[in-house]
Formats: sequence, C-alpha cells, structure tokens
Amino acid sequence: MEPDAVDPAVFFKEINRARVRWLMIGRQALIHYGVPLQTMDYDIWIDPGAANVEKFLHQAAEAGLDAPRKASEVAARPFFSAFGSLLKVDVFKVRSFTNLDGKTVDFKRAYRRKVIASAKGDPLKIPLPSLADLALLKRMRDTPRDREDLEYLARLQRPCPR
Repeated sequence: MEPDAVDPAVFFKEINRARVRWLMIGRQALIHYGVPLQTMDYDIWIDPGAANVEKFLHQAAEAGLDAPRKASEVAARPFFSAFGSLLKVDVFKVRSFTNLDGKTVDFKRAYRRKVIASAKGDPLKIPLPSLADLALLKRMRDTPRDREDLEYLARLQRPCPR
C-alpha cells in the first residue's frame, strides 16, 4: 500500500465513530451480502442534513481524502466524490431516490431498515440497505451490471430450500 493511501476500513470505522448516518450502496453492498463480485470504488448514501454532511466531510479531511471541505460547498449537489490515492468514494446526499419503475426509497426509512454487516472480533460495522431497499436502488439504471446485480439480489431474497 502506498504510504499516503487511505485504508477504507479505517475510514469507515471513523465515520461510524463520528456518528455519521450512512449506508453502503452499490456493488460493495452486494459483496457484503456475500455476492461474488469485484469493484474498486465505494458508493455510499449519507443523510443529506447539513450537520451530517459536515461530520462526513470532517472525517474525510481527517483521513486525508481529497473532498469538499464544507457542507456549503456541496449544498446544491446531490452527489460528490472523495479520493485518496487508490480509494474512490462516491457520496450521494439526497433525501430519496426514485427508480426507473417509479418506486421511491427515502433515506430515513432505508436507514431504519438497515442491516449491519460485521465479522466476529472486527470492530468494523458496515450499514447496508435491506435487500429490498438495495434492489430498489439497483433499479436506478438499467445497465448489464445492474441487471446482473438484480439477479443476485433476487437469489438472496429467495427462501432457502429445506
């Protein structure tokens, strides 16, 4: 690892410690649910409240990420990115998403239904949308990768045969 590389696990632990309200979405969320995929970036959805955005940006700066420094810089933007050598985090800060099917998922409800991904003995806790909410989010676009992800999500939601 490069000397100035930002460790994603350390960064996510720090935003948790700062009580940032966030959810990991996108392919990294699928990986945490056990889907055998690869991706290099992280997509996260944060509560768009100014205080929450400010906490997130403070932690990004503390971690050495190249990102906006103040919530006012991103107030009118639904999306921004943070970079740290090999790390790229795409940050969505909207109250809700409406997908291609016209179904809406809002942050507050998705956050209440979140699932925490963790491993025994590891202090890293990753908040994930429920499988149903993640499926709604994956219908934001209709690319081959999104269709593949939706097939995996459908498999995860099927009852296990006994």
